[in-house]
Amino acid sequence: MKIPIVDNNDNVIGEEEGKVVHEKGLCHREINVYFVTKDKKIIFQKRSLSKKLWPGKLDATAGGHVDSGEDYPEAAIRESEEETGVKIKPEKMRFIKKYFSEIKQPITGLINKKFKTVFAYDFDGDIKDLKIEKEDGDGFVSYSLDELLNLSSEQKELFIPSFITKEYISEIYSKIIK
Repeated sequence: MKIPIVDNNDNVIGEEEGKVVHEKGLCHREINVYFVTKDKKIIFQKRSLSKKLWPGKLDATAGGHVDSGEDYPEAAIRESEEETGVKIKPEKMRFIKKYFSEIKQPITGLINKKFKTVFAYDFDGDIKDLKIEKEDGDGFVSYSLDELLNLSSEQKELFIPSFITKEYISEIYSKIIK
């Protein structure tokens, strides 16, 4: 599937296959959606061991590329349904932040250069009811903000490295849990 390639101002300048985007380090768009439980815990998805980027690591509840013809909120709704089985209601989705990042995955050497928009979704259900997307995910876990702030070194290794920095926890996760 082709995804939009963007310039340094997040303007679409072309499209390319997703595999090629990471091999060549082309700038693209991604979303993350973090489901927040009634008791103010953030739900993380464990990535499948077959994933090329960060296999087996804890990631956002749902996330992925913005496809051609989509905007960020539309991609968030689509990815959430694909990865959790939940058709989220746009009015319960909150914009958290849009930012640019470029990360080289140390094991594969793939480059993820993107504009990422982060959303929070107030989830009324039970974590046990979330559907695991075959070959993409490997389950869900939840953490409170206090638990995230006090992770041991071993626990931090469970997460995608950029998602567990003190800055990310204090800036992104604290806004998600509001």
